[in-house]
Amino acid sequence: TLFRSARGEAPVEELSQAALEVADEFTPQELANVVWALPQLSAKDQHLVQKLALVARHKVQRFTPQGLGMIALGFSSLGIYSETLFSAISQAAQAQARDCNAQ
Repeated sequence: TLFRSARGEAPVEELSQAALEVADEFTPQELANVVWALPQLSAKDQHLVQKLALVARHKVQRFTPQGLGMIALGFSSLGIYSETLFSAISQAAQAQARDCNAQ
């Protein structure tokens, strides 16, 4: 790549490693942003993707509707089709839809 960090790693690799180290601490919004951004960056760190999927499943009830859409799009763009993950996203979206006020 064109750019290298002070440690000699490419920026995406360094960001992936940093995200992997703090993934459990991400808020749902931060998690949604990272998952959405990975395919945009052509990042394919399988350890990071697996960790983010695990964290997303545990926090899925705390996502906003937009956040649910972002993680669904991000994971599907990465080719991640975990039945457990997408079932949890679907259930959270359905629960939020039931709670909406029709106006």
